[in-house]
Amino acid sequence: MNISRIIYTDINKDGTKLGPSLKETVDFSNLTKIPVVLSGGISSISDVVNIKKNKFPNIKGIIIGKAIYDGSIDIIELSKII
Repeated sequence: MNISRIIYTDINKDGTKLGPSLKETVDFSNLTKIPVVLSGGISSISDVVNIKKNKFPNIKGIIIGKAIYDGSIDIIELSKII
C-alpha cells in the first residue's frame, strides 16, 4: 500500500478541547516511518505552539476542528504561527 500519512485520533478527546494526547501520539509515531497527523483535543493556539516547538520528528500535521468552529482558535492568529 502507498500510505502517505496516518491520522492518530484519540477518540476520547476528539471534540472535547481537553488538550491533545501528545505522549500517546509521539509514542505511536515512533513505531512507524509513515508521517503522523495528530488529531483530537486541540483547545488553543498554545497546544499548537507546544507541538510545533518540540519538533517531534514524525508528527507532520495537526487537525483542529471544534476549537476553530467555536472561536477558541482564531484562524488568522493561527496562520501567523504555522
